[in-house]
Amino acid sequence: MKVASKFDNRDRHMKTFEYCELVFTNGSKCFTLVNIYRPYPSPVNKLTTVMFLEEISQFLQDCSISKGDLVVVGDFNLHLDILDDPDTRKFNRLIESLGLIQSVVGPTHRCGHTLDVIVSREMDSLVESTRVLDLISDHALIACDLNVSKPSVPRKTITSRKLRSIDPQNFKKDIESSEVCSSLASNVTKAVEQYNESLSCLLDRHAPLRTQTVIPKDLQPWFSDSLHQMKRDRRKAERKWISSGLTVDLEHFKNIRNEYNVALYHAKCSFFNNKINECGNDFRSMFSVISDILHSKQPSRLPEHDSAGDLADRFADYFMTKIENIRSALPPDASTSQESQGTSVWNEFTSVSEADVMEIITKSPSPSCLLDPLPSWMVKDHLDVLISAITSLLICHLLKVSFQSLLRLPS
Repeated sequence: MKVASKFDNRDRHMKTFEYCELVFTNGSKCFTLVNIYRPYPSPVNKLTTVMFLEEISQFLQDCSISKGDLVVVGDFNLHLDILDDPDTRKFNRLIESLGLIQSVVGPTHRCGHTLDVIVSREMDSLVESTRVLDLISDHALIACDLNVSKPSVPRKTITSRKLRSIDPQNFKKDIESSEVCSSLASNVTKAVEQYNESLSCLLDRHAPLRTQTVIPKDLQPWFSDSLHQMKRDRRKAERKWISSGLTVDLEHFKNIRNEYNVALYHAKCSFFNNKINECGNDFRSMFSVISDILHSKQPSRLPEHDSAGDLADRFADYFMTKIENIRSALPPDASTSQESQGTSVWNEFTSVSEADVMEIITKSPSPSCLLDPLPSWMVKDHLDVLISAITSLLICHLLKVSFQSLLRLPS
């Protein structure tokens, strides 16, 4: 089950209530879930029940013709248990005229009134077995079963190595006894193949590839181990309360729940405050962070294309045409003659030393890809035994004025 779209008061402003509308899809089926909160009318907010009934009437009419099944839940702050109340009669007539039914029966507030609703289409048969449970705040917890099929759990297959479990000393000894250090070929092509195959075999022996199927999870960066433990404690306290039904267990669950909510709120605030402070005067990075917070960043879209090769050719043609247009627009005297360009000739090269190669590798970044016989960070960790072979390969390439195809593959 995934959320296909989301709407709230920012998309359609309502004066008398707040709402959040989610459209869930599961294969070819979908249903709309609308959560509504109506503040209690008072002289301060200048809201009235008449205003609410007018707005909710138009809103429910729009919802009733939405695609798929429909469920409307929330706190309407109407005393629906008092059937003789004029406002209750108006609301009941409204949902009846739209082919909707209200499934909650019994008090949902600590004062004994039914303020919370679960509304659905009568023809959908979506809502089943609605239950009013214990008070977890000033309102009771309302549960219901929805007649929807259980979505399949997404899974993906990943391949990995336990590189950090490799014993560095044993791995170093195997490198020293391998062909890379003992009998590297003099032919450039064979030497490169020897280097790649020897190190790949050693890596497979010490950290073989593992294939496993996992359920992908979107972990939030602020969700720390301590928050994870607090969440487990909250769930444990909730199960104990549901099992025993004791008031003392309910109070214990409320305390742990509130502590977790406060800790989660502070963790989010601290994370995003640090992210914004790290931007400093870089306003581009700051706007990017704010877009992430507000979920307003739109995914980049490529032009429509039949294949990746076709798209690449179109990009190449575009830039080639642009260069040709710039050249044709330049005046004839703007081009520099070939005679005026300086030329440099290198008659000889100074032989590179192992110290030079080691310095260059040490100062370089450590990107890696699946084509590498060893990850870059492991090459650096064992550079003392590999430096001789790497230097020899480099000198061979310079002397032969060639660069092997194995080393030209894109990473």
